[in-house]
Amino acid sequence: SAELPVGGAVPPTLSLELGGPVSLGNFMPSEDRTYEASTTAKVTSTGADAALSVSPDPAYLSNNGFTLSEPLQVLFSKSSWTEPVSAEPVTITFRQHVGEREGLRTGIYSETVTVTLSTTNP
Repeated sequence: SAELPVGGAVPPTLSLELGGPVSLGNFMPSEDRTYEASTTAKVTSTGADAALSVSPDPAYLSNNGFTLSEPLQVLFSKSSWTEPVSAEPVTITFRQHVGEREGLRTGIYSETVTVTLSTTNP
């Protein structure tokens, strides 16, 4: 008889897949309301740790030079891992409060946010 080593290698992987664009719907003037929408992400990391972050932080929705007075809130259902993870689903929730007295301009309020998956211990 003879020994025969068998094995496989795992390449370094840090992968983030995001769902589609997010719409908070129509903002209604003279109404105190928090608008909410969500999308999904899929996180894969072969590192010993991983973390999600968003920038800019804080982010403000704006429309042709008119900016909402309160920042956009971005919340992750899970934002950090202490061990490797594969195709872990994460919900990303966006919340925007618009006060009753907020002056709203006709058009689309928007901001591009960047979601980053990083590791410090590959």
